[in-house]
Amino acid sequence: MDPSPAIQIANHNEWWQYGAIGVMAIIFLYGIIALWRRSEKRDEKMDAERARMIAERETWVTQRTLFEQRIEDAKLEMRAEFDEKHVAIVERYDELFRQEREANRGHEDAVRREFAEIVEAMATQATESASATLTVLNKLHDRVLGPRRRGGA
Repeated sequence: MDPSPAIQIANHNEWWQYGAIGVMAIIFLYGIIALWRRSEKRDEKMDAERARMIAERETWVTQRTLFEQRIEDAKLEMRAEFDEKHVAIVERYDELFRQEREANRGHEDAVRREFAEIVEAMATQATESASATLTVLNKLHDRVLGPRRRGGA
């Protein structure tokens, strides 16, 4: 017995629907696989880029370390050169100062002697002036008040 034509159409539509669902599932599965592969490729590219960036950073660190070492070496060299020049200048200044001091020592001694002579002359003149003033005052006192009594009462 043959099924009725309505059942045959229903069966045919049912198989067709299952076929369409199967095809859609295969297409969906293919899309997921394609997305998965694309994401793996992107991850591989990103991993390669990360590895390149890490290598580049390591290169930068090495270069920066070398640069900082060169800067430190240059600072030390400049400091040593500065210290050497500073010591040489200080020693030269000390030598010049000592030579100048030796050259001026005779002049200082002459100035001291001359100053001592001037002070002695002034002291002598002051003594003479004070003595003359005392003599004049004594004479004035004797004339105005009369001679002084010397001796105690």
